[in-house]
Amino acid sequence: MKAVEFSPTERDQAIQEVIEAALGSMEENFVALVDKPVLLKSRNSGSLPRDRIVAALNGEPTPCMVGTIGKGYEGKIILLVNLADSITCACYLGMIPEDVTKHRRQEKSYGEEDMESFGEVGNILFSAVDEVFRAKLAKPVSFRLESAPLLQVGTNDEEFLTAEEYYAHNLEIKIGDFPAGDCLLIMPYELGESMNAGPLRALEPGAEPQEDFNEELPEGIEGELLVFAVQGSINKLARAAAEKLGMKVDIRPPGTVPNPSKLRGKFVLIEIPEDGEQYFQWCSRLKKTGDDTPVVAALDWPTKCNVLRAYKAGVDQILGLPAEPEDLARRLGRIARARERARAAE
Repeated sequence: MKAVEFSPTERDQAIQEVIEAALGSMEENFVALVDKPVLLKSRNSGSLPRDRIVAALNGEPTPCMVGTIGKGYEGKIILLVNLADSITCACYLGMIPEDVTKHRRQEKSYGEEDMESFGEVGNILFSAVDEVFRAKLAKPVSFRLESAPLLQVGTNDEEFLTAEEYYAHNLEIKIGDFPAGDCLLIMPYELGESMNAGPLRALEPGAEPQEDFNEELPEGIEGELLVFAVQGSINKLARAAAEKLGMKVDIRPPGTVPNPSKLRGKFVLIEIPEDGEQYFQWCSRLKKTGDDTPVVAALDWPTKCNVLRAYKAGVDQILGLPAEPEDLARRLGRIARARERARAAE
């Protein structure tokens, strides 16, 4: 398994804690199973596109444990184990002598019986992970081993690597006196965000940067900012930004539905909470009335999925939360400059 380069995920502290606990439980159960010293730890983590995972496998057959997570979560978590250590797992479970195990590692001998034994190891380890998930994750959860196939790029990788982007951990595994090897623990990126109970990145690709200190604040904007917020902190943020720009601000009560016919020509800020389907619909309805109602979507969950949904709804600017008044002021300034350019082109 070749080295792989991760894209950073700066906000993955919650899922990091869960993964570390799961690895500790797997290690403990593995030691009890084979009666050998075992090390299983995370070296680094982050986002991986599918093509980098395929490249890391380097065309080699790779045993993997495929687990299904259910109830409050949905998706598959896959542990990809280098061939040599997979052989060791199978040999130790079958109580194969050390010298034979060493020879089979060198010969890369991995047959049907090894695959079955490897699956039995996976069943025990993933049962331990299920207990960790039940204790650590916020939602009800179940986790079980679905299969333990031999993944071969170009043969069956499309069956198992179905997502375009993954949240992944590069693991170090060391069994007994054998040299340490590499593993990859991967899950679809959206599942990672769900288990993290929040976005994995500081701001998802596709959104404007939250802080751009090279961009000057606008001197002032004529107009009124109407705010449709869920949290009081967003109202405070809007007032501070409007004060910097000399704008009027109108805070609407929580739950107020924006009326497109009464908002023409005004700047609109809509906070979109975690479960925010109706708020995306509000944005879309406002933008369908025309370009004279500029909309800023303030995302409580600025995940990749939500950023794309906001753009599809037609919003003019996206603000990832938490944010500073200057962040909102810059976005309002971008809208104002775009409107000026459009008028000049008429």
